[in-house]
Amino acid sequence: MTMTRTVSRSLFASVALLALAACGGGGGGGGGAPAFRVQTFAPGDGAQSVARDAVVRITLTQAVDPASVTPTSITLAISGKGNLSGSVTLVAPDVLEFAPAALMRGGTTHFVTASAFLRSTTGAALGGDRTSAFLTTGSPSDVILPSPNALRETAGHLQIGRRHHTATRLTDGRVLIAGGFTINTQVTDRAETFAPGSEVFTLVSATMRHPRAGHTAMKLQDGRVLLAGGSYEVGAGTLNSQSSAEVFDPTTNTFTDTGSMALNRTDAAALLLPDGRVLVTGGSRPVGAFLEDFDDAEVWSPWADTWTPWPNLMSHVRATHGALDLGDGRVLLAGGAAGDTRADLLSLSAGTFTPVAEPPADSDRFGACMERFASGHAIVAGGDSLGSVLYFDTFSNTMLQTGSGLNGARTYATATRIDDDRILVAGGLDANTNFVLSTCDLVAQGGVAGSRTFATQVHFTLGIADHTATVLLDGRILYAGGLNPTGGASERNHAYVFQP
Repeated sequence: MTMTRTVSRSLFASVALLALAACGGGGGGGGGAPAFRVQTFAPGDGAQSVARDAVVRITLTQAVDPASVTPTSITLAISGKGNLSGSVTLVAPDVLEFAPAALMRGGTTHFVTASAFLRSTTGAALGGDRTSAFLTTGSPSDVILPSPNALRETAGHLQIGRRHHTATRLTDGRVLIAGGFTINTQVTDRAETFAPGSEVFTLVSATMRHPRAGHTAMKLQDGRVLLAGGSYEVGAGTLNSQSSAEVFDPTTNTFTDTGSMALNRTDAAALLLPDGRVLVTGGSRPVGAFLEDFDDAEVWSPWADTWTPWPNLMSHVRATHGALDLGDGRVLLAGGAAGDTRADLLSLSAGTFTPVAEPPADSDRFGACMERFASGHAIVAGGDSLGSVLYFDTFSNTMLQTGSGLNGARTYATATRIDDDRILVAGGLDANTNFVLSTCDLVAQGGVAGSRTFATQVHFTLGIADHTATVLLDGRILYAGGLNPTGGASERNHAYVFQP
């Protein structure tokens, strides 16, 4: 099934409240609920605006064996930050208390875990749900904004200015920069590599098998890179999409054709499956003056060099969307659709797409950026007319409006995690003015709806949009290329490195 995209954007202003769900815990065996389990958590699971000096208590269904009580019988943690210091006390036969050694961080989700090693006075092991979560009052007071000096230009520039290209980190640490638009609708078949040590870009002597822009690029388990689909220029100012695919071998620096997809696709999304295959979702192709978007997916086998249809469809069509591996066997697909703003959750084990309820007053998003925190929770930033930020809670499978938007209606920006709970959103095109932005925002985990956004003093020397962001082996981030807003001029050949 396919549908023609018609792009329309609507304004919205709505804030959703965070609803936390339990993470689940150890089982108590068959035959009903375990006899020894947590009866209540205080603060309650999902509680909000909890005082920063609160103590944590768990009440159990039976008296606790004092010999099983240890300093880790209750742990209180912030995702990605480890356990908080504090003391555990058995304050009643069936009540344990954890007193934090210092004020808890404000506006932050805290996770309480009762140890599975607790025993009742009858010798029963603790079963059932053993985990709870609550949100503290206020806002994070220790959010560290990145230094403006953390970003600088690289020693060398790109050999070819380009946008809508791909950048893939190779096993040896180099970065492959492939394809893209060079001037207006002109598409290149040249690639180059970036050496992190010298910060120099070098053209790959072999040309790509096909010029392509808006294609997907995915590093394979054997170190090669699959390039698939994308746009090419069929005549001056006229673009078409393609189904072709090719593989780059970094040991020989050569490109080789592989099987073609069933459909011509540009602006699709790709991800590497656990078994080594590559899944490409959605995308579009030009049909007259319109773009026809797709709701299907295809999967490429590195052993057979062939594409086969994915057995299930997405909940709706999407292109210029994102596909983010959540690290728990699921993939979040978001944005890139008109009229239906729901995200999809792809189960890699079942192969099925499940729609996620849309947050209040959401609108169409094209060219949004996505990233996840170390906790697994994720953000979808921009791609709309307001620059809003969504927060996806992986515990409750809920998409929330954070009410803390970007400082600009960014589209075609990048989002890259720079710390466990901090994500840098860089550059982008202002969706309302078409101004190319040079600024960066920081999205920090915490707050009443999952995350809060802060303006930073990190600036590129020139506006940057439709660029790439690649994490290098040493942890730095390489930003390369981007849109030159001057019509008829070559696209940006500038590159930058950011030191987290």
